[in-house]
Amino acid sequence: GMPNSLADDLRTSRHHVLRAHLSADYEVAFDAMLYTMCKKAFEYGYTSGLPLDVNLTRYYVPNGDKLVSGSVADRMLEALKESLNLDWIALEQPSDFKAMCILSDEDKQALFAWAAATALNAQLASDNSPSPVIEELGARMDVDVAACWRPTAANYWGSVTKAHIASIAKEVIGDEFAEERTSEKKPEA
Repeated sequence: GMPNSLADDLRTSRHHVLRAHLSADYEVAFDAMLYTMCKKAFEYGYTSGLPLDVNLTRYYVPNGDKLVSGSVADRMLEALKESLNLDWIALEQPSDFKAMCILSDEDKQALFAWAAATALNAQLASDNSPSPVIEELGARMDVDVAACWRPTAANYWGSVTKAHIASIAKEVIGDEFAEERTSEKKPEA
């Protein structure tokens, strides 16, 4: 066979030429990125033969699925996923790529948004170094968090201190109501 050093040199030269052409071709670059993102977002474990080195790490927290299951956002995600055109994804390479490339722009945009969203980082605006860009994403999309999430005994009030409950009650309802709660046990408060 070919000596390793020659193979390395040829691989490097070929990569450089292909990179120069891909850098100048938005449509092919977009399709290569979309393909890689979808393969990462919809398939679990290692996926071989991907054209680009892209890491789409899903946000994971133990019991996270249980926490969000059945929520407004969960139902939105299910409906969106069902509407995606994934007819191409189980085909053999490169037939899968060719089939994805001929999807409509609308189908590609929906797949792109879905795959990009799988890699969204999690944060609170009150975290130590929150990304101002994530905050801007929410503002740009005009996300109405209150329409999708409400504090309940299970998802919020059970996790905070009695002092926090009292301070919220004082702010929202008034001093007298908050003071009446101080003698109550946390579940009643």
